[in-house]
Amino acid sequence: MTLGILVAIVVIAIATGGGGDEQAPATASGDANAAPAAAGAPASGDQSVKFGQEATSGDLVISASAPEQVTEFGMTQACSTVTYKNNGSSPASFNPFDWKFTTPAGVEASASIPFNAGAKALNSGQLAPGGTTSGMICGDQQTTDVNAVKYAPSFSFSDPITWTN
Repeated sequence: MTLGILVAIVVIAIATGGGGDEQAPATASGDANAAPAAAGAPASGDQSVKFGQEATSGDLVISASAPEQVTEFGMTQACSTVTYKNNGSSPASFNPFDWKFTTPAGVEASASIPFNAGAKALNSGQLAPGGTTSGMICGDQQTTDVNAVKYAPSFSFSDPITWTN
């Protein structure tokens, strides 16, 4: 029953999370001969900052804490607390599904909501001008060894931001 409710929440969040004025994703043209980026390293054009530092994406100032392992109900997740501040003059979207976790092996996993119902999970919605919100995002239970957290919104022309040590 709880799993069914969790799935319904995720489906609703995906369906409504984009909200606002969405733009088509930017397309990238890469050099076929270029060497791949190291595991957890940002791709060319990405911003890279240390965990806890603020970075700017459009009108948003965003930060992500170093991931910590959270165990609840016998399941362990790597979780990071993220914070948004809207410095713009119009509402800005925020969504937990704009985040990814990267392992040292180079596996990139989408963020999900925390298993721990008591944790302050990041919701999705619109952040008013001058507003601030924060919440916890987590990887799935197979993604516990994390060395990078990436903000890469689906509908944005902004370069992704990667937080590392």
